[in-house]
Amino acid sequence: MTGAIYVRYSPRIEQDQSFTLENQISMCRELAAKDGVLIDEKHIYQDHHISGASDNRPQFEQMLEHIWSGYFPDYLYTKDASRLSRKGLEASWLIEKIWDRGITIRYCLGDYGDPRQSADTELMHNINHVFNQHARSKKAEETRFHQKQNALAGYSNGGRPPYGYRKKQIQRKNQRNENQPKVLLELNPETAPAIKHAFQRYQDGVGANTIARELNEIGFRSQQGKLFAKNTIRSWFRNPYPFAGCQVWGRTKKGGKVNPVEQWTIVEDNHEAIISLEQADRIFQQNQAKQAAPRNKGLRRASKYLLTGLIICPVCQSHFIVDSKPQKEQYFYICSTRNRRSQGCSNKLWIHSANFEQQLMAQIEGVILQDGPLDDYLQRCLADQQQYLEQSEQEIKSVRQQLASIDQRQDNLLNALADGLLPAQAIQQKYGAEENKKRQLSYRLQQLRESLDSGPVELPTFRELLRQELQQDEKARKDALHALIERITAYPDRKMEVKFRIGQREDKIAGGELDDPHQSTYPVRD
Repeated sequence: MTGAIYVRYSPRIEQDQSFTLENQISMCRELAAKDGVLIDEKHIYQDHHISGASDNRPQFEQMLEHIWSGYFPDYLYTKDASRLSRKGLEASWLIEKIWDRGITIRYCLGDYGDPRQSADTELMHNINHVFNQHARSKKAEETRFHQKQNALAGYSNGGRPPYGYRKKQIQRKNQRNENQPKVLLELNPETAPAIKHAFQRYQDGVGANTIARELNEIGFRSQQGKLFAKNTIRSWFRNPYPFAGCQVWGRTKKGGKVNPVEQWTIVEDNHEAIISLEQADRIFQQNQAKQAAPRNKGLRRASKYLLTGLIICPVCQSHFIVDSKPQKEQYFYICSTRNRRSQGCSNKLWIHSANFEQQLMAQIEGVILQDGPLDDYLQRCLADQQQYLEQSEQEIKSVRQQLASIDQRQDNLLNALADGLLPAQAIQQKYGAEENKKRQLSYRLQQLRESLDSGPVELPTFRELLRQELQQDEKARKDALHALIERITAYPDRKMEVKFRIGQREDKIAGGELDDPHQSTYPVRD
């Protein structure tokens, strides 16, 4: 029988010598020799400097691929269960799946055998997984505590320094009178002027896109040596305190989500400042106000491609999106999963957008807009109109109430400003947010009133209006198509199944008539 070995080492948190990769492999070989198992040298997997809680372990992922494919020895040796995972639920599921593949897992430490053999064995495994997860969480808490203390002392916790600064390493004596390396920040004379220019221009009312272009024209480059983009410039304004000489720690959570500012650790006068602290406070408050203001989603630019959101991949159930070859002015619909990862979906279909849209429009004109399907569709629309009118009247009533509440809140804010109850800047922000809500609700009220003013439409007029919509600009055509079509299924064999919302008459088995959605299937041309 043959065996495989998996070892992992996190040097920052695992200082015991038994955790080194070489020692782990030796322990596994020794146990395998006792079992009479020959280690297959092609199946020794080693992940360096990686935590057991990480989802990015290349050698571990390769090992799992070999296990699932069946190309794997009879035994898997590892130091303990925490080598495979420090997440409790993941570890239980993963270990059971490996055992189900007929592979025996052997631990050098804490080997309890097959967790499926008895309830007691399963309990011991689960207790071990919970303990490993608790140890990881505890170690993470200790690490965060030490990082916070390090930040409060004015030292960097690692990572890339802010633009305009560079690292400066010093030696500091610890409690045992040993030299301990620490990192401070100092001005980088080559890049610091870019920060000063950017913040001055932003204070003058210039946008991030223009500032990025100006820095590129002057000759500045990003820390990766590339041209500046507006997102990089905006990130400076979202966290301006490092440029005001402050050490900032705890701003983001794991995964990049920003913590509330009350949870940040900010140490002032930590290093030489490029901008003043007052300037940093002012710019930070401006960005907070922008993020708090509600976005007018109705003003967002819609997709210019007619069928985005309609075409479905039957393999992975994802939507098709548009890919392009700008040099040839060609655009194609492609499965979004496959577009992100070539191995993510087996549907390799590329649909030439112009050709397919031309086919679809021809079918709509030749079939859907003719007598029969369109008549039934119009009758159903008229039958639903009364229910729609009632819903619109209810919504109009609700919108009017919301507008009245906004007017009252704005009056209260003006009174608070006159009486000096709140700072003027805070009132201005709140008043602006209310005004934005009022503008959106007023626009919605106008739409609802216009919809109530429209009367019943005759069939010839309805057909002509629909034809006109399909010949208007891209937005009108897209709205009309989405009203006509429920979905389009793009099969890998180049068959396109279009399901229209307009019905076709079919006889019921028990008599009478049944309205089913009109469907059509035909091959797509290149």
